[in-house]
Amino acid sequence: MKKLRNLIAVMAMMSMAAVLTGCGDDDDDDDDDQPPVNNIVAPATEAELTAPNKTYTVTIPGETNNIILTFPAAGQYRADQGGVIETGSISGATRNVNTWTFNITPDANQEGSQAGSVRLDFTAADQGTFTFTPTEGEVQTGTFALSTNPGGGDDGGNGGGGALSGQTLQLRAPSGAGEKFDFLTDTNVEYEDGAETGTYTWDEANRKVVITLGNGWIFDVDLPAGSNVATLRFFESATDPEADVSNPTYTLGNTP
Repeated sequence: MKKLRNLIAVMAMMSMAAVLTGCGDDDDDDDDDQPPVNNIVAPATEAELTAPNKTYTVTIPGETNNIILTFPAAGQYRADQGGVIETGSISGATRNVNTWTFNITPDANQEGSQAGSVRLDFTAADQGTFTFTPTEGEVQTGTFALSTNPGGGDDGGNGGGGALSGQTLQLRAPSGAGEKFDFLTDTNVEYEDGAETGTYTWDEANRKVVITLGNGWIFDVDLPAGSNVATLRFFESATDPEADVSNPTYTLGNTP
């Protein structure tokens, strides 16, 4: 009887050792196949990556001006580099852990624009490295910083609290001529009491609003804090190579 009890005890210990060894192997396999979930910092979906309230400020070494990359609507992109605007479409967006890649196709008749592939490697939720591989020409590399407009904010009239929904921007030239914009939602705008409608993006960090109307007009406006003088860059269309630059006064506040 004593020998039988000893044999059962030995067998039990061997079984436990086998189980523990098997669990260790499974954990090693899982670690090899997939990184820990808490190390994934990139947007989970294409919709999150290209949301209209996202602004990617891209810095390319040797370039005088940063590239302000936004996505006004699903499948569309807009790049502003020193007032030179490029618009077009995106396709084939895919994510591999913390890396997003997608293809860009510029709209027609935009001088100097190139189709190619964009790669965003997220090193944190709001920054990373940028690579543009054109279909022809040299690869461009740099870094990017991501800012997100939370939407629906209001700082009592200065427009610094997120998206501009419910506010009105009034620009006034020295001659007295004016431009009026009513921001209906976080992305939609009305011009001159309904004469035109369009979409907009608001870069809160840089206090920049970019308005694209249905007739093709583009208003790229800097609204500096602590001043009532704006910098307005006006383009008659997305293919207009040069902006008409002026410095109107501005007011920004809740729509009456």
